[in-house]
Amino acid sequence: MLSLISVPAVPRWLWMLGLLCEHVAAANSAVSSFPGNETESLGFAFITADQLFTEGSLEGEEGSRAFQATPASEDTTGSMSPRSPRVNIVFPRTEGTNPALQGGGVPKADGIQPYGTPPSPAHHNAKEGRRSLRAPLSAAVVFLVVCLGLLASRTFKLRAGRKPLVYPHVQQPQQKPQQQERGGEAGPSRGEQLHELQKLQSLATYLAETVGTDSSLAALQQFRSSVQRASEAQPSIVTDSGSTTEPSESSMKEVLDQSVSALSQLYEAARQHGVSLAQKIQRSNDSFVFSEEELQAMGGYFGSALAALLGFHLESLEFSVDFLVKNAEAAEKELRELGDYKEGQGRHLLATVVADVELIRAAHEAVEMLDEFAGNLKSRTFTVLLSHIQKEQRCIHRECRDLLDEQRVRCKVENQRQLSLSPVDTSALEKLNAVEGELRKAKQMLQVHREKIGELRMKKDILPAAAASQEAKTVGRDLKALLEQAASSLSEIAGTAGAEWAAQDKEVQRVMHSLTSRASQEAATVADIVGSMQKEVQLQKPITPPFAWMRQNRGRESPEANTFINPSVETLLPTWLQQVAENAQAVANQAADAAAEVGRGGIGSTASESLHAASRATMLAEALSQEADLLGLRAQLLASLKFEMQASDILARRAAAAAGATAETEEFQHHWRVSLPPHQIQHVQELLDKIKLAKEETWSVGSLRALATAAAAMISASFELISIVHGNEKQ
Repeated sequence: MLSLISVPAVPRWLWMLGLLCEHVAAANSAVSSFPGNETESLGFAFITADQLFTEGSLEGEEGSRAFQATPASEDTTGSMSPRSPRVNIVFPRTEGTNPALQGGGVPKADGIQPYGTPPSPAHHNAKEGRRSLRAPLSAAVVFLVVCLGLLASRTFKLRAGRKPLVYPHVQQPQQKPQQQERGGEAGPSRGEQLHELQKLQSLATYLAETVGTDSSLAALQQFRSSVQRASEAQPSIVTDSGSTTEPSESSMKEVLDQSVSALSQLYEAARQHGVSLAQKIQRSNDSFVFSEEELQAMGGYFGSALAALLGFHLESLEFSVDFLVKNAEAAEKELRELGDYKEGQGRHLLATVVADVELIRAAHEAVEMLDEFAGNLKSRTFTVLLSHIQKEQRCIHRECRDLLDEQRVRCKVENQRQLSLSPVDTSALEKLNAVEGELRKAKQMLQVHREKIGELRMKKDILPAAAASQEAKTVGRDLKALLEQAASSLSEIAGTAGAEWAAQDKEVQRVMHSLTSRASQEAATVADIVGSMQKEVQLQKPITPPFAWMRQNRGRESPEANTFINPSVETLLPTWLQQVAENAQAVANQAADAAAEVGRGGIGSTASESLHAASRATMLAEALSQEADLLGLRAQLLASLKFEMQASDILARRAAAAAGATAETEEFQHHWRVSLPPHQIQHVQELLDKIKLAKEETWSVGSLRALATAAAAMISASFELISIVHGNEKQ
């Protein structure tokens, strides 16, 4: 300190110091009569700089902290704890006088006296003691103030041009009450507000991607950008030089408001998209379910077991579609009833919108696919049924046509033979005329039967097709009976001699060869059709599990993850179809061999047998073609059944993940969740057990009927689980 005082001023300072010592000595003698008194006010007023700037942490978790009063702990006797007490320090302002230097001692902090209440001096001579002490103390104070002033002046001169140190904590105690007051009015602090927005980024991203519209993606981009700017605008930590960077309150508020505004825009875009998408969910106006009459008609061609299975599965598809449509409508209603976006309820509102939009999008996709599967399966069922009816009638028509052509040529040859006999057998000629009349009638009936078959192609529904089939059957039955009667009459007229004569006739041989070749060509055509059906089934792509966008791994799980049907069952149908195609080709080869036999000059019974062999081969090829149709229908039924199981299972596992089922948490991200009461948690677990058991049954069964039954149980439990979860509040 002496080095800071100029040399000419030393004599004056020494004279003043001597004078002060005299006053202090006098004061000490006066105070000695009061041994119980302490000058605590002065002791507190001159807290050292080390105490001041080491009390507490300036750079804690929040960057800077104010000194706060920590009342010293007291023991049971009222004495102070030995640890250093902490008090509120009131720093002097430019206006007014420092309260620490005013009369009355140290001000109380929150009603607590830092050092306890000093003992009261004795009443006698108290006034005189204070008077005797006031003069020397005032002189000492004046002296010290002057010294400090000169020291500060000298110090500032020596450090001219240097930037003074700034201690942010000095003004902090005065500003903090104001900040707390503002915080009470505006809600959470800016840091807390930013932290909440940062936590919503993942949820907002998933929501925007689920919606997928330009407006939602633009709002997401704006939200991300605003949150990033707000993060960068946070107060930085104190650097080595002691400087800090703190944004203005208005700029920070502006960036956070932009983030909330962008999130609100995303929220509204998602709501509008969900409502719009829900209104687009439309199922087919036609019912999927077959009537009892239709099932009965189908049973006549497919068998009652397959017909009942088709009807059962289509009822299941209709149930699934109705369930999804109703849940989408409920989600749409919830979206409409949600209010505007509120920052304090951001997590709940976004979670609700995410869950509803997710369900609506899944319902839209599933309903569209299930409706397509149901429509295709029902259409395929009718197509196969109509094909069966047509093939059945074509076989009858082909048989009657060949028989008519054969009997006509035989009748003609027999008539020539009878005319060549001498004498002419008039009764035989009359009978031949009657047979020719029957054949002419049969030709007319054959034309009618062809027309009836043509009418079948125009039918668009099962019951009209079944009615037209009955008409064609009646005509075909009568036609076949007429031709068989004509053939029997002709054989009776011709006898053995006539049969041998006809076998040697060139025209008969030509007709027989023509009929055999035609039958062989028809068998080959049917075999080609069966082969193409078999290739079509082979080229069918496996059913892609739905809702890949909903799952965390985007549907790239192992093939077994969504397989509910044993591969041996799935490969059984293609194997059977391949065998049918091979059999059809073998039959066509037999027909070709029969035609070749006739072409090599087979006559008599050989030609007739070859024709019959070719005709039987053609009919067998048609039967194999019908079997191929049924196998293709079963394959489509299996694909539809598999997709329905996949859709319901994925939605159920998604709901279970939201409910906290640990087994389902890996595949789905926890963008939203629900908190279930205990009884519903138990019920959810029971439903999960049912679903698991049904999956095991679908894997182990070996028949389509058992598979469909197990699948229905799984789907029912899955939908019940979905209803429970989506019926609770989302978080």
